[in-house]
Amino acid sequence: MKDTRYNGGSPFGMPLVAAGFLFLATGVLFIRQPAAWVLLAAGLLLALTKTGIRVDPVNRRIRSYTRFAGLITVGRWIPACDFGGIAVVPLKTVTVTHSLSNRQLAQTDCWQALYLLDKARKPSRLVKKFRNRAPADQAADTLSRQLEIPVCTLQGGKYH
Repeated sequence: MKDTRYNGGSPFGMPLVAAGFLFLATGVLFIRQPAAWVLLAAGLLLALTKTGIRVDPVNRRIRSYTRFAGLITVGRWIPACDFGGIAVVPLKTVTVTHSLSNRQLAQTDCWQALYLLDKARKPSRLVKKFRNRAPADQAADTLSRQLEIPVCTLQGGKYH
């Protein structure tokens, strides 16, 4: 079996990623200036740094990693036996926008998040977010089979 990667996206957020691409473009335009090299380095760091989780089913271990500038990967391997289970956790985010005419617009987003649980059965590492429950359950079952750890459900405020 080969390793499975779950990409978590950028740790900086979209505004800083966009700034990173602007730094890259500006650095390329003024490549002959010494400051352009600083802009290129900052742009590479902001635009191409990614986080994620890598699962090694053969050795039953998990690695939370950060890949800086798309080149250097940092993170340590954790044995699967250090986790108490896997759970699909419903998440709900509400964004409220206020207008100049005193109107409010609320937007609700519902997600299903796949988490690794620690030994105390509390969510410790986010693996991936899903829009629908069915793909999240399928990914939880696959990960459970690969790592041989149980899928837990929420009952009475605790994961069992």
